[in-house]
Amino acid sequence: MAGAEAGAVTDDLRLHLIALEKDPSLPLDSTLFRSFSLNLTEADAVRLLPHFLPLLVPLLARIGQDHDVLVGAILQLLEWTSFTRCLDFTSPADLTQALQSPVPSINMLAISLVRKAASQSSEAAMVAGMPDLVLSLITTWLETEQVDVADLALKSLEALLTVDKQRLLWRRLFEDETVYSTFFSTCKPGQSKLGARATTIAQARLLAFVSFLACDDFEVIASSHFPDMEILYTKEKGKGSLLDFVALSMINDKDDMLITMTLYTFYAELLASGNRSALKYLVTQGIHEFMIQSYLGTHQQILTSSLARYMCTFATCFSEDIENVSQILSRIKLGLEKEDPQPHLEILVSLPFSDLIPSRMAWQSSPLSLLVKLNRPDYLFVLATLFNDSKRSNAAASRILYTVCIAQNPGFWKIIVRIAETVAMKEAALAAIKVVRSVITATWAASDDRTIRSWTQASGLPIPPLSGTMAILQPPAVEHVLPYLMGPAPVFTNLVGGRGDVEGAAHKVGTARFETLRALLEQTKTTRLEGQESDLDDLREALRARVEKGPWARDRGIGGNIATIS
Repeated sequence: MAGAEAGAVTDDLRLHLIALEKDPSLPLDSTLFRSFSLNLTEADAVRLLPHFLPLLVPLLARIGQDHDVLVGAILQLLEWTSFTRCLDFTSPADLTQALQSPVPSINMLAISLVRKAASQSSEAAMVAGMPDLVLSLITTWLETEQVDVADLALKSLEALLTVDKQRLLWRRLFEDETVYSTFFSTCKPGQSKLGARATTIAQARLLAFVSFLACDDFEVIASSHFPDMEILYTKEKGKGSLLDFVALSMINDKDDMLITMTLYTFYAELLASGNRSALKYLVTQGIHEFMIQSYLGTHQQILTSSLARYMCTFATCFSEDIENVSQILSRIKLGLEKEDPQPHLEILVSLPFSDLIPSRMAWQSSPLSLLVKLNRPDYLFVLATLFNDSKRSNAAASRILYTVCIAQNPGFWKIIVRIAETVAMKEAALAAIKVVRSVITATWAASDDRTIRSWTQASGLPIPPLSGTMAILQPPAVEHVLPYLMGPAPVFTNLVGGRGDVEGAAHKVGTARFETLRALLEQTKTTRLEGQESDLDDLREALRARVEKGPWARDRGIGGNIATIS
């Protein structure tokens, strides 16, 4: 602290703490505590810690008032103090007792101090050597009714395990039967001391933790550690690992939609680790087939998002293992027609784009037949992704998908521009502009020419343009897109909503259109059109001139005949 005023605050707080020590019923001066904390520097904390901590800590057990103020002051004093140094002022037994306190702020204090050990591996190892503290940390995390306490405890456990280079804390969790069995005993319905609701919450927390562990060490969660204890909870010989427990045995009530959704999300997070052992486990246990068939078949709509997340993760992480593509596409189309389309659209863009290319005879059964109707903003966003994906492996497919969609809807670009001009429908307008920009910036030149030639011969359609920019500079795009991008800024009148709504929509749409125009200018700098270099030079100059005028230019003298470049 600096200055006489800061010194006065310190003195006043010391006197206040001494008064509270004598009479804990006195009201806490929260303003004084706040002034102290806000002005505290690292140098102040080091100097004041030995004097203030002995006054603050005993009050936690004595006052019956809100403990948050005291806890905040203690944490502020200890902000720059290592876990090792904290043990000079407290003990593992004190921290264990604080974790067991019914007061959430005291739990938060203890967890915050333990988390300090995650700053270095040696201190995480110290925590591993405190079995009662570790057990209390896990018990508090699983059993507390306070979400913020549970969240901090989980983050602390994960942080400690991440820096545990000696694997001592890992060994404490999996080789200390008292600690290890707590995962099982707390989360098994009928055997947990918790009520039904609290048990369900503990199960969800354990699922989140095990998915974290799977990313670091799948083998340890998939291995049995205490068979005689594990079988009491799994009831099946040979299936006694922590993973077996949470994935197969822990949840009995399949009518509880909330915990079922959480379990399905857990399966997806196992896949998200990218570990092939995780996929192998899910396949071996029949879980993978169950999830696929649940999506393809009839299920309660509330589960669709969780099932879709599993499908998306599988398609993203293990695309080479996808089977039943035609069934998946049929289910996606059904979902787009009769359900909330969003989960199904997410699956669609997660699949390898080559799997989305329909044959000439299969167009009406393809989800793309719905997307090219261009009647929903989310459809437009998906088309923008399909036409321009960042994965090189999708370049050829993106090029083909663009050609197919244009062939099936010759008025595609006319409709896109009309939507982009309808500022009253801001989200749709922005989505349409995104489609334009996605094509302009598409790097189709990286695609496999052999794939393109083979598809062209089979489909009877023309060879797709070499790049998205060339597609924009050719019919049917050029006569609609270029006049739109290069024309004057539109006048926005008679829009629904207040002035702020109108101006906000106009600004966002106008800015998006202008940025797309700039993207086209940049792309033309590297575009080559054999035999039309003069026309392309004229276009670049016109684009440059229009960009220089900014997004809100109102004159109509630019680009009147540019659309004839094709």
